[in-house]
Amino acid sequence: MKLVELYGYSCSGKSYKANEIKNKENLDIQYSNISKKNRFLRLLIKIYYIFFIKFDDFNFIVNIHKEFKFINLKYKFKNFISFMYLVGFMRNKIKSNKSLVIDHGIFQCLFSCFIFSFKKQINYENISNNLIDFFSRFPINFDYQIICMQTNVETIRSRLKENKKNFQLSFLENNEDKIKETYVNLKKISKLIKFKNINFKDI
Repeated sequence: MKLVELYGYSCSGKSYKANEIKNKENLDIQYSNISKKNRFLRLLIKIYYIFFIKFDDFNFIVNIHKEFKFINLKYKFKNFISFMYLVGFMRNKIKSNKSLVIDHGIFQCLFSCFIFSFKKQINYENISNNLIDFFSRFPINFDYQIICMQTNVETIRSRLKENKKNFQLSFLENNEDKIKETYVNLKKISKLIKFKNINFKDI
């Protein structure tokens, strides 16, 4: 089984690259397609997949959240739900041994943890150990590739304007250094993850 996930700021090209990988390697891209459905249907689908998470998965998310102080409860709650939905989706697909490409994976959830939290001392080792423990509980052998979409900021800014993503554009204008720092933090975490079958790639 192969798992490919991509992470980066909004309009960094995650969805485009995910589709490119899907066409090249014939991977399942259902996770990305769910986001295109109407809001009510998306909610039902998320609730369905959340039921596939295990108690250890719940603890994994709790332990990750312990490392961050979120700006407010709304961002904390949304991130927690995103983690639960993602992990539940992955658990469900693992049962069918289906290879996946995901444009909003574990590292994208971590990306959100960093940009929507107050700056504090980061325990990179704690975060990486939690990730290793999570990956070690996958019930199958897998090839897991994590791709960093570190697209030029000016390109991202131009795409955000073109797509009228006003919130993401405003956040970028006010937090450009924080976003850049988030990429650095995730790189540091990735270097601590020494786990078979997991590899990291920059684009």
